[in-house]
Amino acid sequence: MKKTFVYMILFACTVSIGLAQNRQADSLKSLLDKNPPDSAKLELLVELSRVYYLQRPDSGLNFAARALAIAKKTGDKKGEMQALTQIGFSMWIMGDMPAASQSLISSLHLAEQLNDKWGIARNYDGMGDIYAIQNEFKLAIPYALKSVRIFSEVGDYENVVNGLSDIGDFYNSAGQVDSALLFNKRALALSVKINEWTWRPKIIKSLGIIYWKMGKKDTALAYMHKAIIICLKYKETFLLTNAYYGLAEIFQKSGQRDSCIFYAKKAFALAKENSLAYPMSNASILLAQMYDGNNAAEAARYYKVTLDIKDSLFKTEKTNQLMIIDINRQQRETDLKNAATAYQNKIKLYASLLASALVIIILLMVWRNNQKQKKANILLESQKKQIQEAYHHLKLTQNQLIQSEKMASLGE
Repeated sequence: MKKTFVYMILFACTVSIGLAQNRQADSLKSLLDKNPPDSAKLELLVELSRVYYLQRPDSGLNFAARALAIAKKTGDKKGEMQALTQIGFSMWIMGDMPAASQSLISSLHLAEQLNDKWGIARNYDGMGDIYAIQNEFKLAIPYALKSVRIFSEVGDYENVVNGLSDIGDFYNSAGQVDSALLFNKRALALSVKINEWTWRPKIIKSLGIIYWKMGKKDTALAYMHKAIIICLKYKETFLLTNAYYGLAEIFQKSGQRDSCIFYAKKAFALAKENSLAYPMSNASILLAQMYDGNNAAEAARYYKVTLDIKDSLFKTEKTNQLMIIDINRQQRETDLKNAATAYQNKIKLYASLLASALVIIILLMVWRNNQKQKKANILLESQKKQIQEAYHHLKLTQNQLIQSEKMASLGE
């Protein structure tokens, strides 16, 4: 009864959250229908892309592409940067990693040119996700850490929540469960503190998987069900797909075949409906394994789906590898450029300090010479006065002698 009551409260909260988000989307669309000026239209399209890219990545991509067209037409570099970022994230959700990478790289360059800290952090976040897809967690984690640091500096704590959870997920995928638990707990605590719900289901799902790995089955299942309830009412398609798949994996490992198939099919259908290539591939592999040895026709069907997706993803993976090489090259170039700029700035600083020191030394020398000159002048004045006094005294003495001689001569 107590657990049912908790779920009822959670259900009521998520209903209100989902409705609030739908109202936000409707409000933005209503403003867009009024045909505002290009600058306002651009902002609305970017915001709509942010609202939709996790629910409906194809819609998120459409809004971002329209925003990009306006930004390029009007020469709005910041708008172009924001639109490219959203294209990158939408493509990432849809599984097109080469396009996602290129968009994020282009956006990152613009953000660096504009010195837009938030834009830099957002693209670092995306780059971390791209590396994680390639299982390059040693590269993914530093990018995510940098994004969290910058988001904290600019006060965007909702994205700090997302970044902390990403770091936890990267550690989990890398097999470091303790670190994964630590970062996801930090993410959940901050999410509750600031009362954000966008990333809450992702965190709860991640904690469910972590607790399962730690052997806490009941806790894991409770977290997974909570995540699904929130995703359903929040209409978070991508997160819901991952939550279904995560639950299917748990049931597979616990030997509950029917439950595993049930949730794997849910994940597969949702991924297929929304063109989510990677989640669809993962679900089809799991279903093929579950049917293998029990239902040859179904196993063959899902294996074929898996092969078709893998064939498509294989080409993407090859492009991804080339893209990762290019990303590393561009990042090295950027690092070298930044290092050169920093070195030049140091040289300029040292030159400025040296020039200042020389000016101070010269001023001290001039002051010292002035002081010496003043002392010399005082000494000269004193000596001049003494000479004048001596001359005056001598003159008096001479006059006295002359007078004495005159007096003596008169006496004779």
